[in-house]
Amino acid sequence: MSQRCEARFLVLAVICVGLNPLAVAEVKQSYAVRYYEVPYGEYQYRQLAQYAPMCVDGKRYVGCTKWDLRWSYKHRQDLRCVLLNFSIAVTGTIYIPKIAEQSLSKNPILRRAVDALLRHEEGHLDFPVQAAYRLEHEIKKIGDRYKTCTELGNFIDKIGNRLLLDAQQLERKYDAETNHGNKDGAIF
Repeated sequence: MSQRCEARFLVLAVICVGLNPLAVAEVKQSYAVRYYEVPYGEYQYRQLAQYAPMCVDGKRYVGCTKWDLRWSYKHRQDLRCVLLNFSIAVTGTIYIPKIAEQSLSKNPILRRAVDALLRHEEGHLDFPVQAAYRLEHEIKKIGDRYKTCTELGNFIDKIGNRLLLDAQQLERKYDAETNHGNKDGAIF
């Protein structure tokens, strides 16, 4: 029902369906940025990357975003399966180097690179958030078309897993198109 991936926002959408034909959703977003320590003055890509945490693909990058997309639901079997509630959560953490302020103030190119890296990593979070909203949209359309709760659960998980895979593919494409942020200015 859930997969571990990369990202930054916390999206919590609670959708009340069941007897109410109009699903109500509340979406909240937040993210955490974690800084990893690097020795003063070691600001070349290879030097920075060696201090970075391991990313999802098992490699080290100067910046990394990890996210998790989860969904859960409750239902009741009557004549048909009734979806009582549904929740979606996207959580994520961005990892970037902690560079001494004195280095950033002396080197505007380095500051621009760090700022561009953060913007690039934040871009990774768009994909699971979009998937969460698309899943919410699909759930709103369910109504009472499923006779059994097993059918309903299988449908929800199938859609959720497909959207999760789509988000992962879009994220890989994003990194390929931006050369892991280099085209965005994250050049060290």
